[in-house]
Amino acid sequence: LSPLVALGTMAWTVARVVCYTVTAAGADMAWMLAGAWSVVLKGLSVPLSLLFFILFSSAPVAGMVRVDVVAYLALTAGLRFISIFYEEHQEWRAQGDTAVSSALEMQRVGLAAGVAAPLFGLVIATILGTGWTAAGVLVPYMFGIGLEFATTDLLREDVKTPAWVAAPVGFILWRFVQIAAWAPYLHQCLLPAATNPGNIGAFWYYLSLSLAPATALVWVGCLGMHVANIPTFLRWQRLAGKEDALALAAIKVEIEELTQECEDLAAARSGARNAALAPVQSKKSAAAVTRRTEAIINDAASSPGVGGGAA
Repeated sequence: LSPLVALGTMAWTVARVVCYTVTAAGADMAWMLAGAWSVVLKGLSVPLSLLFFILFSSAPVAGMVRVDVVAYLALTAGLRFISIFYEEHQEWRAQGDTAVSSALEMQRVGLAAGVAAPLFGLVIATILGTGWTAAGVLVPYMFGIGLEFATTDLLREDVKTPAWVAAPVGFILWRFVQIAAWAPYLHQCLLPAATNPGNIGAFWYYLSLSLAPATALVWVGCLGMHVANIPTFLRWQRLAGKEDALALAAIKVEIEELTQECEDLAAARSGARNAALAPVQSKKSAAAVTRRTEAIINDAASSPGVGGGAA
């Protein structure tokens, strides 16, 4: 019985170890899942609360964000719809990619100025302790600039439609509405700096009033630059379709027929020329034979051997 007892004891020990290991692993896994779920909930709590605030809050900032989101969706959907009618077109830059790229880079320099002015106001508002309000009204504005870049590149590089030139126009026109909306809020955020005595307070007061008009002027310049560059951007041609392939095949057949006709005419002309020159060539050949024969006879007559034999 001793070997059986030893084997049973070993089996019981192994079973206990396996059971403990499985239980500990399950507990560890449950702890890890609970921790991950807690992190996910904590991570989602901020964006979810922000989403509910934007959707259901009656605050003016939330209303501005809702209007901006609707406007961005309408602009993007409208541009994509317009591009459907130009899917058979592709860009054709007669001046090369360099001209288009240079024009776009010049426009984006202007876009940087349109970002810098309100961003400066945001920095000053943050120093004054009113940065959250300024950020709330400026975030949709900044997001719209990034969305403009993304939409323009999508329509230009991926969809390959000339409708991409309409993207900056729509976004810039809506940006004027945004500037009119956030201008009073940004002015209120910068007013604490205007409480300083003397010229310093006056400087900050007029600066808070001039940020929005200066930003609007920058976008007016960008819009004018973009409209002036449209003749460079809109150099495109329609993609070849089935009817174009059939027309090209018909042109090739016509060219082959004309080539064959030219070859036939050249051959006929060459034959007529040879026929016209044949009598002349025959007369020249007969005269040459006669002259050769006379030369041989004269040579034979003047030979000494021939003369001696005759004598």
